[in-house]
Amino acid sequence: LPGLTFTEVGYPLTYPDNCDFGSDTDNKLWKISVATLMRCTQESYMDCPYYEQLQYAMDTSLQMIFNYQLNNDDALARKAIHDFRLSQRADGLLSSRYPTVEPQYIPSFSFYYIFMVAEHYKRFGDKALVRENLRAIDGVLEWFDGCIDETGLLKRTMYWDFIDWATTWGRTAGEPVVGDDCHMAIASAMYVYFLRLAAGLADLCGRTGAAAEYRDRADSVAKAIEEKCWDEKRGLYADETNRVYFSQQMQVWCTLSGIADEVRARQIMENAVPLETRCTFAYAYFWFRALEQVGLYHETERMMNRLRGLLDLNCSTIPETPDAPRSECHAWGAIAIYEFAAVVLGVRTVSAADRKLRIAPHIDGRTYAKGEVYTGCGRVWVEWKIDNGIFFLHIESENGSHKEIVLPNGAVYTTDDGIVDYTVKL
Repeated sequence: LPGLTFTEVGYPLTYPDNCDFGSDTDNKLWKISVATLMRCTQESYMDCPYYEQLQYAMDTSLQMIFNYQLNNDDALARKAIHDFRLSQRADGLLSSRYPTVEPQYIPSFSFYYIFMVAEHYKRFGDKALVRENLRAIDGVLEWFDGCIDETGLLKRTMYWDFIDWATTWGRTAGEPVVGDDCHMAIASAMYVYFLRLAAGLADLCGRTGAAAEYRDRADSVAKAIEEKCWDEKRGLYADETNRVYFSQQMQVWCTLSGIADEVRARQIMENAVPLETRCTFAYAYFWFRALEQVGLYHETERMMNRLRGLLDLNCSTIPETPDAPRSECHAWGAIAIYEFAAVVLGVRTVSAADRKLRIAPHIDGRTYAKGEVYTGCGRVWVEWKIDNGIFFLHIESENGSHKEIVLPNGAVYTTDDGIVDYTVKL
């Protein structure tokens, strides 16, 4: 052979190349996470570049979140939201993947369409995009409302009721094990969360009547979950009404949705950590957010260490699941992109419409970190280090963005200045 020529094909995804998260291991994990997202970003987002090559709603919603940390390009995100809206059936259910030759329906994936719209608004502040998707959102919520039976919970559907690839659910292809119960408690808790999320979007567009209806529905389902799924002895919410099966996934949604109050949310997340039915890479983002919400973010290390362990296997991308990597390139596992940007560097968009940011670096055993994050208020550069017990923080951002700065000692400052420095003794 005189030679070989390779042509790289994919979406021109740009990303910061000057980040340092305080350890060689995490810097390498960042790189393979970015590589995974790049491989799964072509003419659309897709679940993996080898097998299905399809734009799945759950995968896509997470890929968008990761994409938003790297640049201000929302072209693929807008296209994906448009695509899923076009996939809607007359009864309101969305296709689990779209565009597609063969339709497939995973009911819970329709929830992630609502998540896409809400996160896009938070990141870009485009109210017009929210408004044009409200009718489809209402259709999704109406479809699920039709699945509520006399118990007040969602019943099993005729479709693939996938939630996550938990190993204890292996024989059910990602569906929760619920014995002879016909109810889907995890999906019901998800329904509460997304009803409340949709209510905020409806309020934003002046549809207060719809918002009130969504909240009433959410309260009704939350009450049913409390009555039929709470197990006082275990200190957990069960996956079904017989209270035999328990999972981390159920506790995640009961925490994020507000079904559990602040005190109980801390309790169930503590009790969820040792459960056998665990969240996989697909659920990392939501598992981490629930732990963070109740002050248990340090418990994310177990899963982060599983991701770091991929480096010992010489992985160049993130596999679909930690235990059975059918696809060795699945971007829903590129969670390090978000965690390193939003937690280690601490940069988050609170509201692009109001030009509000929150910057709260998370030390967690590190001595320094630096990098740039793209936000709804433009590029933000953060550099911090610890030297002899003194924490130094340097921030560069666009003038006019309102920033809440939270330092590791708990001190909180607000500023609209573009360049700021803070020093505090730890």
